[in-house]
Amino acid sequence: MKILTVPKNWKTPAYKYSLKEKGCARIIASQYEPDGFYHMEKVNGYDYFEVEETIRVTELQINGVTVMIDDPLHWIGMQSLAKACKGKVLVAGLGLGLIVHALQKNPNVTLIDIVEKEKDVIDLIGSVSDVLKDSKTHVFHTEIGSFITGKNLEPYDNVILDIWWGNGTMEMQRSMKSMVSLVSYFIPNATPYVWGLRSKLNPACKLE
Repeated sequence: MKILTVPKNWKTPAYKYSLKEKGCARIIASQYEPDGFYHMEKVNGYDYFEVEETIRVTELQINGVTVMIDDPLHWIGMQSLAKACKGKVLVAGLGLGLIVHALQKNPNVTLIDIVEKEKDVIDLIGSVSDVLKDSKTHVFHTEIGSFITGKNLEPYDNVILDIWWGNGTMEMQRSMKSMVSLVSYFIPNATPYVWGLRSKLNPACKLE
């Protein structure tokens, strides 16, 4: 079992976000305590992480349900996922914008297109961060399925599916499999990556 020890000064780009609300979307803060182990899902090969002292994390909620959090699992995972990308990248799901922050630091990425179905999320993240103002970054308010099946798509090199669908793992996996098939059909030259799966489709996970 491999355990990551998170340093005392743990912070992510979302640490600077204001805690505010826009429509159905809300940014809140919570804490992780040094009293146990937290799942790391094989990101960078780690099974669990522990914190040396209490750390603050930032959460994005939609209609009161947390859909993204900048804990070590997600921030380290997003950075590893971004490092695997190159050229023109399409991202399904904005969330806290962690993957966007990470992609913008990758010199091999030349274009970042983000598809987000919740306008409140786009407006909220745009109001607490400059991450969406980068010249190579563009946001589209629509469903990812409609976007992919539309016309005049960029010749993307990577498509990142950062969406959790369904109430259980099997349902989510079936949904992701369908979306990967859609990507492969309409953007055949792009390499799809899926956050949330422990498979070769998620290069952030180092599987034995």
